[in-house]
Amino acid sequence: MKAIFFDIDDTLIDKETHVLPVSAKQAIEQLAAAGHFIGIATGRARYFAETIIEQLPVQACVTINGQYVQHGDDVIYEQPIEKEDIEKVIAFCEKYGFTYGCIGNKDAKVSSKNNETTEVLLHWLDRHEEDPEYYQHETIYQMWVFIPEDHEANNHFPKDVDVRPVRFHSHAVDIVPNRGSKANGLQQLLSHLDISSDDLIVFGDGLNDLEMFALANTSVAMGNAEPQLKAIATYVTDPVLEDGIANALKKLALI
Repeated sequence: MKAIFFDIDDTLIDKETHVLPVSAKQAIEQLAAAGHFIGIATGRARYFAETIIEQLPVQACVTINGQYVQHGDDVIYEQPIEKEDIEKVIAFCEKYGFTYGCIGNKDAKVSSKNNETTEVLLHWLDRHEEDPEYYQHETIYQMWVFIPEDHEANNHFPKDVDVRPVRFHSHAVDIVPNRGSKANGLQQLLSHLDISSDDLIVFGDGLNDLEMFALANTSVAMGNAEPQLKAIATYVTDPVLEDGIANALKKLALI
């Protein structure tokens, strides 16, 4: 048995159209029928991913970039951001005039709803709401900072915080715990299930997949993946809408 984990955006689905290719769905169903363990490893919170997850025979979910991990409906690991660190990130945002967001395990809020937040989040959210004080009454696992990739403030992110930025959009970064990553969440799950990383196969496309590619015995980068990810992948497959998932699973003799 192999444990096979898939990123969602631009891996399982095309981020622009939200299309899950029929070939990918059928291939993953074949994997499950053959007795393999199927999981999701995504930067999304689960409530942003449920419409995808419910179409597939998923047994475990590593969500919010590894900060919230579920086996079935059981939460087996969670790693929130300390309130002190949240407030330091907010102070940074206020200094430079950046909008920010806070992600809990049931919802996410932004400090201000504007054209920038709409443009960045439209691929994941049907709606998003304002609440700059959301972190005051909810446990927060990740933040967003809406900062352009060419802004000089990227070089001045606070140093005295236990979080780091990971870019996911030309105008936004995820803020995750320094020790947090999809790889950390996956390792927590593998230990819980007593599965070796030697039996782990991962599929991804983005910079937030780098650590889990280093963890897994076999890693597959989509044809549309970031160059840094392709450089460390075991195998580079076709893009998501060109049957990349199914083609890779055939190449690996898993279906």
